[in-house]
Amino acid sequence: MEVSRKLTTALELYGFDALKMFYQDAGEPAPKPVLIIPTVNEYQKKWLDELEKTDVKRSTKELYSYLMARHVVPAFGKDRIDAIDYPKLKAWVIERSGKYARDTVRLMVSTLRVMLQEAVNEGILLVNPVMELGKFYRSAKKIKEKIDPFTIEELHQIEEKCRERFPAFYPFILCMARTGMRIGEATVLQWIDIDFAKNYIIVRRNIPHHREVQTTKTEASQRKVDMSPELATELRKLRTERKKQALAGGKIFDGEEWVFPSEDGTPIHYTNFLRRVWHKAQDQTKVLRRTPHDMRHTWASHMLAAGADLAYVSNQLGHANPSITLRIYSHWVPGMRRITTGVLDTNTNASKMQMLATDGEK
Repeated sequence: MEVSRKLTTALELYGFDALKMFYQDAGEPAPKPVLIIPTVNEYQKKWLDELEKTDVKRSTKELYSYLMARHVVPAFGKDRIDAIDYPKLKAWVIERSGKYARDTVRLMVSTLRVMLQEAVNEGILLVNPVMELGKFYRSAKKIKEKIDPFTIEELHQIEEKCRERFPAFYPFILCMARTGMRIGEATVLQWIDIDFAKNYIIVRRNIPHHREVQTTKTEASQRKVDMSPELATELRKLRTERKKQALAGGKIFDGEEWVFPSEDGTPIHYTNFLRRVWHKAQDQTKVLRRTPHDMRHTWASHMLAAGADLAYVSNQLGHANPSITLRIYSHWVPGMRRITTGVLDTNTNASKMQMLATDGEK
């Protein structure tokens, strides 16, 4: 009993190393530890918990967690992590590709790849089985975001209704409508971000729905956006009011305060804004409901339709390159029309030359 008690205590204190000491005392070689392979469900819980201690963005962590719970665990959760081989993965990707858009499947695969690479790093797996799977989901349907911008008349109706019924939110809406900013970017603007002398706003931050202020979506998203005359005038008025309020309260105007705070001084909450202001303004003007993000689409589509330079619009939106802007808004770019297949035919060119000659004689 005494030996058993000592052994139990030693195991609690020193784990497997305690057994080594007993075997060394007996002059025998210690047995090799048995590596217990976790299931996918067990390992993903551990992986996500450890991920919380890293500097990975909150939005990325939440995406990993969602994809694990929604797609990976239902498919492989009960399997040991070393039982997921290439044939199983291939069958899974092909099956997912028949139900989901290409980018969604790509994110599923990417999430599983990152987790299994950590298992390789820990010595649980020898190699990462998630490889060469792209060819099985590239042919999946690609769902293009439907762009449904407001007409200029609709936009002005909503703005005017907000000025009338929700005046505290009018500058906020005007800021998004005149710059094409994402709502999360506009929500966390500070006065130090606005340069009235040079007439631009520096976009530095974003606040996703989990309410944690962070850097912008991508490096390209950190940018300077131009202010329209109407927006600049409205923001100047708002700054003057804030300075007066600070003075009346015996405070110094702080340039790091939020430009568009909620009643409790925190950044505007998306859901509250949607329910209390945005939906009501659209309903009261009888304008078809769209999301605040559609103001971004409205700015971009109308700017391009008016002939604005594609590279300029892309830079203002914070896209990594103009090809992204063109892919989304090609319908509104002037000149993006279908050209007949006969444009290079001899007869076609001859006819054009004849028309030019005739015009010259007139």
